[in-house]
Amino acid sequence: HRMYTQGYLRLATLLVVMMISLSLLPLAGEKNHVIKGLLSLANEIVDANIPNKYKGLLENKNINSDLIEKIIMAESSGNPNAVNEESGAKGLMQITDATADDPGFNIKPLKDPFDPIENVRFGTEYFNALMKRYDNDTVSALAAYNYGLGNIDKWRKKGSKFDELPAETQNFINTILN
Repeated sequence: HRMYTQGYLRLATLLVVMMISLSLLPLAGEKNHVIKGLLSLANEIVDANIPNKYKGLLENKNINSDLIEKIIMAESSGNPNAVNEESGAKGLMQITDATADDPGFNIKPLKDPFDPIENVRFGTEYFNALMKRYDNDTVSALAAYNYGLGNIDKWRKKGSKFDELPAETQNFINTILN
């Protein structure tokens, strides 16, 4: 817990510096340039990556571990006990009960969503299956992971227009890919 406290203190300090810096800039164009630089610096200072104790879970997986790491951080901020109050999704990769019980794709169901090893195994296998289903189209796979297979199948049939996805799904995809 101390690691997180130190990170949050550094982030708070950086945010104060950012606010002061931005208030001193007279031109909007300069603000955009400075904002990007400060946000990049914030990521380095806080080291907003998956906690080291979970990094080993991503080894020997037949996928892009950086992408899975970003999904974990976007979904749960690396908290294995995270629960989404709205959807009921649980654990590091925010798996819903319905998906955990009946994932399809010949994936072994998820018994304990709060077990980090099982959650990452399941989430990684599920995301790999989505990538395969959508011919390695990362946007469609991420959209399906966030918004559901049926919804994305319909979206693709209608032309796959990004702005027709729900705002939450668009934000999720942008967070992962940017």
